Amino acid sequence: MPLFVYGTLRPGGENWRVAAPWCLRAEPASLPRHRLYRLAHPAALPGRDDEAVVGDLLWLRPGDDEEALARLDAFEGTDPARPERSYYERVRRRVERAAGGLPVDAWVYLPGARLRATATDDRVVPGGDWHDAP
Repeated sequence: MPLFVYGTLRPGGENWRVAAPWCLRAEPASLPRHRLYRLAHPAALPGRDDEAVVGDLLWLRPGDDEEALARLDAFEGTDPARPERSYYERVRRRVERAAGGLPVDAWVYLPGARLRATATDDRVVPGGDWHDAP
C-alpha cells in the first residue's frame, strides 16, 4: 500500500530526504474531503466535500515497506501502542490519483490530538497545497 504525503515529506520538500531512500516512485494525488493547516507542522484534517489536500503517493520499494514505515513512524512521532501520545497517527485513507485511474487506499499521517487542538480557521492553507503555503 502506498504512502500519501502532503507536507515536508513530498518530493522537493525540506524532509524529502527522509522518505526518498524507500521510494520507488512518486505520483501526484489528493486526499479528498480534507483541509490543510499550517500548524507547527503540516496537518490535514477532515474538511468539506469540496475540499482536498494536494500531495503525492509514494510507492515504496517491495520488501522495504515495513522498515520504511517504522522509520517514518519514528520521524512523525507515531506510536501505534500509545496513539494518545502520538504527534501524528498513521491511518488508511482513500486517495485520488491526479493522473486519473482508480482511487487507491494509502497510508497517511494525520495529526494526533495535541496537534489537532491547535487547528484554527486562520491557519488553513488555501488550495490545500503545502508547496503553495505562505
